[in-house]
Order: sequence, then C-alpha cells, then structure tokens
Amino acid sequence: MRDLVKVAADITICKQKVRKLEEELRKEKSHLKRLTTELMRGAYQIDPENLPIKLTSGNGTKVNSSVISYREMEVLEAVQEGLVNKDISLKLGIGIRTVKFHVSNLLAKFGAERREQLISLMSSRRIEQ
Repeated sequence: MRDLVKVAADITICKQKVRKLEEELRKEKSHLKRLTTELMRGAYQIDPENLPIKLTSGNGTKVNSSVISYREMEVLEAVQEGLVNKDISLKLGIGIRTVKFHVSNLLAKFGAERREQLISLMSSRRIEQ
C-alpha cells in the first residue's frame, strides 16, 4: 500500500513538473513569435561598420555607412537576383509599396540612382581588410 501511495505522489510531482515545463514552453513560443514579427518588420538592424567585411564600390570608395536593416538586406539580395518589385513582394511576403520603400532606401544608402547601378555596385564590391 505504501508503495502505491509513493507512486501516486511521484506521479503528482511529475504532472506538476510537466505543467510547469509546458507553461515555460508557451512563454518561450510567445517570445519567439514576437521576436520573429519584429525581425520581419525590420526592427533589428545591422550596422555595416560592425560587419567583418567592408563594402566598397568598384573605385574603392566606401559605401554610405547608414544602417542597413535585415529586410533591406533581403530586398538587396532579391534585386541582385534581378527580381522586379512584384516578385520581391511575393518572395518576402510584403507589399509592393514596402518593396519600393526599401529599394529607395538602398539606392540612397549606396548612392545609386537606379537599380542597375545598385546591382553594378554590389557585383563590383570587394572585401576590404
């Protein structure tokens, strides 16, 4: 009988631990979801000055050191792939106007007037040590 009582007590303790772990997991999921949403909105940014490489144009001039958001980096990669705004919008799950906004920011930050110049700048970049 005592063994049965001990087993029941152990089961109760295990259930409590499982509930506590489930609650912690729910909190972590909620936190992760919030961070993911913020990331997708461009809340986290990458300062090019802190990157292990420095971007330079083909003639060796440094790229404007304005902060480039993670989303802008995704848009820049898509522009380099030759995608048009509509395709970038579909690929990244954002609106066309948002894509245009990011492209405009990239053009300004890299000192380019057109996408072709931006692509050319990026293809002629070199790693500066």
